Amino acid sequence: MKERIDILVVERRLTDSRTKAQWLIKNGYVLVNGVEIKKPGKKIDNSMEIVLKKEFPYVGKGGLKLEAALKRFSISVEKKVCADIGASIGGFTDCLLKYGASRVYAIDTAKDLLHPSLRCEKAKDKVVPMLGIDARNLKELPEKVGICTVDVTFASLRSILPNIKKYLKNDGNI
Repeated sequence: MKERIDILVVERRLTDSRTKAQWLIKNGYVLVNGVEIKKPGKKIDNSMEIVLKKEFPYVGKGGLKLEAALKRFSISVEKKVCADIGASIGGFTDCLLKYGASRVYAIDTAKDLLHPSLRCEKAKDKVVPMLGIDARNLKELPEKVGICTVDVTFASLRSILPNIKKYLKNDGNI
C-alpha cells in the first residue's frame, strides 16, 4: 500500500507533526531506502525504510523563523536573559536556548501549549514558564531582559510594547 511520505514520517514517530515532516523532507533530511526525497506529497510503499539524516531542530516551526532573523540581523543572544512573548509551543524559546541564552521567560496566554521538553526538570534553570499571562497585563518579571521576542496572534504590537519595554534593559532589543 502506498502513502504520502510526510504522513509516514509522522506515523513512524520520526517527528511529531506533518509540518515538521514536510520541512525535513523539503530540506533533504529524509532518506527512503537510502535515497533522498524532497517532495512531501510523494507516495511511497509503506514497507520502505525511512531514515532521518537530521531531526527537526526546534520544538516548533517558530524556531526556524527566529534563527533566520538572528542570522540575518547578526543578533547575539548568548548569555542573555530573554523574554519570549507569545511562546506558544516554544519554538522561539528553544531557538534562544540553542543560541546560548542564559534564561528565557516563556510568556503566553495559553496554559498548556509549551512543549514538555521546555517544562521539564532538566529545563527549569533555563526556562521560566509564565503561562496564562497576557503580556499587555504583565505585572512583573524577576529581572530585566536583554532580548525580547514577540510573536503574537490576537494582540497588536502597539498594545504590547509599552508594557514590555518596562522589563527591557537599557541596551536591550525587541
